[in-house]
Amino acid sequence: MMSQSPGSDANSSWIWGPLCCNCGKATTLAKSWTNENPGRKFVKCVVHGFVKWADEEKPYGWQKDLANKHEEEKKKLESEVMADSERAKMLRQFIFLSWGGFIVVIAMILVMGKI
Repeated sequence: MMSQSPGSDANSSWIWGPLCCNCGKATTLAKSWTNENPGRKFVKCVVHGFVKWADEEKPYGWQKDLANKHEEEKKKLESEVMADSERAKMLRQFIFLSWGGFIVVIAMILVMGKI
């Protein structure tokens, strides 16, 4: 369950164990990717979601800028992957259709040669 960290009073930070939510369910350490708290770690209950911030202060300055920059780069790369995937799909369709056309033309040539 919950236990206090050494040298702290009853209202200060807590050390979170594997079963720390008030409901008694397991918690995990997760990372926030919102614009307000990019990269900030928090304790998450499997039932209730957000429980408590793992750190005491919000990220400011270069940490927030860097986290936002990485999020923008991630979104850009994801859109490029989607565009490349769509392009590959179109190329596969083109190859399939061109082979189909090739087979039809060869069949017509063979049929005309027998007449």
